[in-house]
Amino acid sequence: ALEAWRFPDAGGFRALPKLNLAWCGQPVAGKKEQWLALAEGDARLSAGMAALFETFRDAPILGSLIDPARSVSEDMLTAGFEELQPLLEKALREHGGEEEWKETAIAALGLAEATRLLSGHYHLVITNVPYLARGKQSDRLRKFAETHYPKAKNDLANVFLERCLEFSKDEGAGVTQIVMPQNWLFLASYKAQREHLLKSARWELLARLGEGGFDSAQAAGAFVILLTMSRSRPHIEHEMLGIDASTPRTAVGKSELLHNGAMLTVIQRDQFDNPDARISLTKLEALERLDEYADSFLGLGTGDFDRFGRRIWEFDKKGENWSYLQSAPQRDNVFDGLSLLVAWDHSKNRVYGMDQAQRDRIHNQDQSWQQAWGRIGIALMLMRGLRSSVFCGSQYDKSMAAIIPRNEDHAAPIFAFCNSPEFHERVREIDQNIIVANGTLVKVPFDLAYWTKVASEKYPNGLPKPRSNDPTQWVFHGNPCSSESPLQVVLARLLGYRWPAEKDPSMGLADEQSAWLKKSRTLFPFEDEDGIVCIPSVRSERSAQERMLQLLHTAHGEDWNDGILTKLLAESGCISLDDWLRNKFFDEHCKLFQHRPFIWHIWDGRKRDGFHALVNYHKLAEGDGKGRRLLESLTYSYLGDWIARQQDGVKRGEGGAEDRLATALELQKRLVAILEGEPPFDLFVRWKPIEEQPIGWEPDINDGVRLNIRPFMVQDLLGGKKGAGILRAKPNIKWGKDRGKEPERDQDQFPWFWRNGKFTGERVNNVHLTNAEKKTAHERAEGKSS
Repeated sequence: ALEAWRFPDAGGFRALPKLNLAWCGQPVAGKKEQWLALAEGDARLSAGMAALFETFRDAPILGSLIDPARSVSEDMLTAGFEELQPLLEKALREHGGEEEWKETAIAALGLAEATRLLSGHYHLVITNVPYLARGKQSDRLRKFAETHYPKAKNDLANVFLERCLEFSKDEGAGVTQIVMPQNWLFLASYKAQREHLLKSARWELLARLGEGGFDSAQAAGAFVILLTMSRSRPHIEHEMLGIDASTPRTAVGKSELLHNGAMLTVIQRDQFDNPDARISLTKLEALERLDEYADSFLGLGTGDFDRFGRRIWEFDKKGENWSYLQSAPQRDNVFDGLSLLVAWDHSKNRVYGMDQAQRDRIHNQDQSWQQAWGRIGIALMLMRGLRSSVFCGSQYDKSMAAIIPRNEDHAAPIFAFCNSPEFHERVREIDQNIIVANGTLVKVPFDLAYWTKVASEKYPNGLPKPRSNDPTQWVFHGNPCSSESPLQVVLARLLGYRWPAEKDPSMGLADEQSAWLKKSRTLFPFEDEDGIVCIPSVRSERSAQERMLQLLHTAHGEDWNDGILTKLLAESGCISLDDWLRNKFFDEHCKLFQHRPFIWHIWDGRKRDGFHALVNYHKLAEGDGKGRRLLESLTYSYLGDWIARQQDGVKRGEGGAEDRLATALELQKRLVAILEGEPPFDLFVRWKPIEEQPIGWEPDINDGVRLNIRPFMVQDLLGGKKGAGILRAKPNIKWGKDRGKEPERDQDQFPWFWRNGKFTGERVNNVHLTNAEKKTAHERAEGKSS
């Protein structure tokens, strides 16, 4: 219209027809008295103005959810609001120049039009509804949804679906088409709404778009559907059309499939036969369900895994207050997800060190696993691929569910089923959420006879016994010859590390695993005594390269040949074992062991000819002052010997000796700074009160690699210089805020949880405390104790 006015032959400005357009969310302007005054004493109109004012009091929150029929009687709605429009137009003309009247009159006129449109019924209602889960809604919106749309209250999108159907003409004359999230089609919390809509509305067309349905980065995580319904009770054989466009990854690909893909047809009433009336575009066979043979149990939660969880290699042995914690399999292996430990009180069967306030905060999730403990079963990942592995009967976390057969003879058939593509397809037919609901896993059709036959061929002796060639798993045998990472295993053995399976005969390993375990014992004599192995020859010890090579020879025995080492080096892109040790080992070690390294590569910054030492973290973090003495030995004995040699080289005029001496002395300064422990070389443990914080290098191995490695990762160093870092590579470790909130703590003991006199509960880790602050707190605590 504006362009038409500007066009030369259009004749300029002219009156336009009134638009059928109203803003349903505009705030109510002016005072109620001003609204009533517009009625000029007419009681009927005054009542209409009062109803209009009250109806739209919450307009900015409720918008088009407002139904004027709920606010006033139907008689008032049809008579009063129709009479309001000319009255308001008259008031606007007569009082147009009076500011106090103008704003009120314009707002009232707009809301009167909104009332007319909100009261109507339409042939087509089409929209992309707002998405907002119940937990994120304001109190007013949450109360409104609970009062008027109790079956849809869990998400604003579902509330709008109900409202849009109210806008539609009934008996099939009106159609609602909306874009909305897909999760309500299968989540148990929406069962009542699904059943209600399957009975009261005709489902005409359902298009599943899945992830990537919007061509927008802001909506990248949305999983959506396109839904068409009509406001009419379906007849008994009503067919629902559907199309699955969830496979393409882009909006363009989904659009093409919507145009050209095959249309599916299902009987609407058959959806009631699905578990929890979940909506499926395929007809599920009338087979027995898996829940007739097995139960599904969700794993435990700690609410603070950085405090209560560790990787197995962060210890040299599993302590008495720790327990194995199985997690979701990350790879398609029969045994996987066996890398974690959880702090555990075996007398109470609860997380060790967790107080009641923390348990209340997580609703006692540390007890969630107990029905499955000690039983045979299947571990299932709850996300995306639904990977499966054998469940070992230990504690397990909530990244997985344990499927526990009621009859152990059914374990192998159920594992064969869960490990098949068919299981994934069956689950995804009724649950397309990123994280599958735990209960869904056993609500799928299951043919016991068929899968028993499959299992008898695949697992003739029942479920396999524990085995793994992956050194990140606690059932790993410890032998480099049958390892996925031979060089890493060789070096770990040289530094004195032994895997949990080597120390725990109760694991019941497979025969071939036990055989490798036995061979590993021949490597014990090669373990370094103090846990420090220098890459160059230092203090009359042989170089790391020579010692590794001897260990490799022994491990392979008569099968050894030079081609084995050549192949291993080629896989890492190295020309020699010394090259691998100096330049590749630590980076590969950090990646393999999830950036919680247990062998630390300490160096002076010189790649080819500098000081390089490999240190066993377990010995460096040993209690009773042993770890401190080891660091002192590294600083003054090993590095001291290297420094003395460079000083001799300088005296002899040896090329490069002066530079090597300078970098070695700088490294020694840094190690001394760690021993002293002043910021930024201090240790800090967020969950320990200030009087228990370590002073200097006195680490507690229970605090984990993440916290104990911090002083070694400082780069802005002494004298304002910025060095290459004490460690050869930088593990991907952050010390920002951990997830979750801490229950209220004493300000004197935990000042880092407080800010400006207020308790924040933020789990901050990037805190530095001076030795003086710690000593003062120690003395204060001792004084209170005495």
